[in-house]
Amino acid sequence: AHPHLSLSDWQRFRDVRSVSPSLESSYPDWIKKVAKRELETSTRLKPFVSIPIAYDDFAAWIDSPQLTWSFSDLCYYANDLFEERVRTLLFSSSDQAKTKIIPLEYILVELQEIGSDEANDLASIYHVCLTPGFERKDTIFEDENIFLYYALTVASSYAVKRNVDTVLYYKRKGGSPSSSRVSVEL
Repeated sequence: AHPHLSLSDWQRFRDVRSVSPSLESSYPDWIKKVAKRELETSTRLKPFVSIPIAYDDFAAWIDSPQLTWSFSDLCYYANDLFEERVRTLLFSSSDQAKTKIIPLEYILVELQEIGSDEANDLASIYHVCLTPGFERKDTIFEDENIFLYYALTVASSYAVKRNVDTVLYYKRKGGSPSSSRVSVEL
């Protein structure tokens, strides 16, 4: 996770001498630096996620005087917030077939179970929106050789990145992934 700063919070952190050197000389330069880092480090299974950091929340979280703050501290705080959100989404994820009320927006993991162990399973992840007039099913990735728990963790990361509150999954046993893919009717 990487800190995402609003202009006002960026200005406040720029006033902290120990943090300032990592924040670039202007806010547009900071935004460009973050975008470049995303392009350089993001992968399908490890998305780059910017976490909004508020100056006052960070100041309440950190247990050290302002003079000792560093940009690494901002990153640790962003990572703590990210991990908390991912854990919440991961542990609240549920089987789409058993979900009585489907939300208007969610991240969907479709898992093709192949064989008796998880070694050959294929996962696909989608961002689904069922809002009338805006229905869509955007592919994040398809047919990645990962097991369900790992796929749910990755899906939770994408949910945090895309500000989505729900992760659902669907498991399909046997057959080829393309012939048995579950589709969301839009």
